[in-house]
Amino acid sequence: MGKNILRLYVDAVSITANVRGQRYEKCLELMNVMAEASVMSAVSVQNGEPQYLMLARRSPYQALTEQFPIYALLEQLASDEGNHTIITP
Repeated sequence: MGKNILRLYVDAVSITANVRGQRYEKCLELMNVMAEASVMSAVSVQNGEPQYLMLARRSPYQALTEQFPIYALLEQLASDEGNHTIITP
């Protein structure tokens, strides 16, 4: 390897191939709600303090940057196309 590669933890959600019909549709609906920028922003701050720093979508960073300037740097780190994902079970 030799290269210093930035690795980030990411959130991922998936549906097993066995899910079909209405259960599949409900899973997709839940996944879409979880990925909404407004939901991600809302769960990222509790009691006025940032709780969740690396977000799965880029759009919430700008809104959060106004309140917490560190999110500008975190957006740069998260959007670097040279990043690699750490996969954990």
